Amino acid sequence: MYYRLDKTNTQWVFMLTSVAEPDDKHLHDINFGVNILLLKNVPFENITLIIDGNHSNIKKIIKPSNKKKIKIFNPEDFKTILSCIKKDFIVLNVFGHGNIDGLAAKVPIKPHIFINTIKSVCSAKEVFILLGSCYAGIFNYPNTKLKGRFFTPNIVIMGATNLTKSISIPIGSYGNNWEANIMLFAFFAAIKMAVDIDGDGHFSFMDAFKYMTYVVNECCLEIEKMQRLTVVNTTREYELFIKTLKDKLDTDMTPEEKQKKEEMEKTLQIDYIHQEPWILNAESAIYTDICL
Repeated sequence: MYYRLDKTNTQWVFMLTSVAEPDDKHLHDINFGVNILLLKNVPFENITLIIDGNHSNIKKIIKPSNKKKIKIFNPEDFKTILSCIKKDFIVLNVFGHGNIDGLAAKVPIKPHIFINTIKSVCSAKEVFILLGSCYAGIFNYPNTKLKGRFFTPNIVIMGATNLTKSISIPIGSYGNNWEANIMLFAFFAAIKMAVDIDGDGHFSFMDAFKYMTYVVNECCLEIEKMQRLTVVNTTREYELFIKTLKDKLDTDMTPEEKQKKEEMEKTLQIDYIHQEPWILNAESAIYTDICL
């Protein structure tokens, strides 16, 4: 059975929690997503912003193309907001930092509480959750049972990465330049283009997931390539620099020489660049089309 997610039957929720003030880059990520939806003529009232931090600073960065004033809700009201949404579908885009304790917030948000809140208060048929944070894999394989029975709605979760860090890259869009979350940027780029990856004539959430995964891996490969080039060039410089030291011990070097040696050695270390997005409840993603 196919579901059709359209302009009017879906609520798009953008959620950003933080320990202190949110990073500007995460606000720019949200700004990009909001404006893609407006470009696709999604009604402004079908977009909900739940963001920690100073509202005046948030409004300096999140600027809807339709010039309308944004309303920002606090994360403490998350449960109430979800319970008030009377749409067939909810797309919950989660931004910000994450770690082994959960989503970074004044009180870390654990997977069990997060998922069960959605299960217990949402009246939608399906909820799609996109997690762009580091260590998003702790939200994989959640317990979907409560009090011995299955709850509605059906939940699909897409994570940027497993138990590793999530990567950001420099991006320019809508006159802004920032370090964008690769996965979430790619998701809204897929929506803009309505990418039909499998060629079945539908643009489904699975198509969006495949496109996101492709973009993430291409970016990782490009980063690795740039690192290798940097290492090759630095190795030559390092070898020449070591010769100038004439077998000096670290204790015999000047502070400037020691600093330069440490910096070059750090550059020579190739970071392990790997980010593999994952999806939970893939079958539902196959049969739910995004029709904007």
